[in-house]
Amino acid sequence: MPMTVGDLPPGDPRPLLLLDVDGVLNPINRSQNAKLYAAHRIETSTGIFKVRLRHELADWLFELTEYYVPVWCTMWNEQANTFLAPLLELPDLPVIECCYSRKGFGRADGCHDKVTFIEEQAGSRPLAWLDDEMTRKDLDWAYLRNQRVAPTKFMPVSSPAGLQRFHVDRLMAWGEEVVSHG
Repeated sequence: MPMTVGDLPPGDPRPLLLLDVDGVLNPINRSQNAKLYAAHRIETSTGIFKVRLRHELADWLFELTEYYVPVWCTMWNEQANTFLAPLLELPDLPVIECCYSRKGFGRADGCHDKVTFIEEQAGSRPLAWLDDEMTRKDLDWAYLRNQRVAPTKFMPVSSPAGLQRFHVDRLMAWGEEVVSHG
């Protein structure tokens, strides 16, 4: 059974850092400079996947742990711990299960499907969310959550480029502000 946000020890002032995989940690564009990435072939029970991870990615994620609790928020679900965490030199991380198979599941408000799972599982914890599939409705949701529930930062990432240094720098500044005011 995967570790969830509810399993985290209480009292940690750091916001959650919700990590998507495809398009964020694993850029979609294969035409980029191959020297920047390590390519991996991952064989799971559901198929064979090729992922490309920036050489700096493990260092960036480690840097972010000073101000964040990293959490998988991806369709990879627990498989992110099984297959990706070792490649990124990460321990098993909590998982926000993003299962789209619920009967009657859907969001009438136009937000990304993951919003439902984030609301259910993150509760009132501060969070920053990295994803490549966002709409204006998701930005509105993050703004309202920031005003009404807890500090919330939505960080859109371009899927062809994936996570970049400037994202890390912006997240570090925001996380430091949240922790120091927490």
